[in-house]
Amino acid sequence: MRGRYTQILSDGLPLYGGQAGALGPLQVPPMDLAQVEVIKGAASALYGSTALGGVVNLISRRP
Repeated sequence: MRGRYTQILSDGLPLYGGQAGALGPLQVPPMDLAQVEVIKGAASALYGSTALGGVVNLISRRP
C-alpha cells in the first residue's frame, strides 16, 4: 500500500490533513521524540479510513 493509506499521529492526534494544518512528519525534530509507535496492518476500525495501511504515532518527550 502507498503512504497515503498510513495515518501519522503526533501524541495520538492527526499530524496533518483536515483541520490539523500543514505540519508534516519531517518537521518534527527527532530529538524531541521519546518514542515512535508503529502499528502495521489495517487499523481503520480504531483510527479511521486513512489508516488502512497502518499507523505511525510520534510520541514527544513533553506533550
